[in-house]
Amino acid sequence: MTGDPERPGGPEVLALACRLTTKDQRRSELVRGLLDILEATRSEDGTLLYSIAESSEDDVTVFVHEIYRDAEALEAHRASPAHGRLSGKLDDLLAVPPDLSFARLIGVEVAIGST
Repeated sequence: MTGDPERPGGPEVLALACRLTTKDQRRSELVRGLLDILEATRSEDGTLLYSIAESSEDDVTVFVHEIYRDAEALEAHRASPAHGRLSGKLDDLLAVPPDLSFARLIGVEVAIGST
């Protein structure tokens, strides 16, 4: 990728963070759907990062962090069958609408390995 050396991937890179709050007893179902999306992202050329984390403070919150090469990559991700399957279920799974924030990526380092 080319672009601004001060920004990883250049000026087109999109980052977003999403906080999802499920209805009681629905978090595991949401996580299963998110894991399906995670699997699908492996074949998406423009998806640079897709991470899922459960809150350690409660049993209803899930965080998703995503980084895309550009707006076209984000739109391709949103058009994927896996994304569509989960999107159709969100009204039943979530207690409140998703809290979604787009961000300007300043830096990223990923070093996850086996212990």
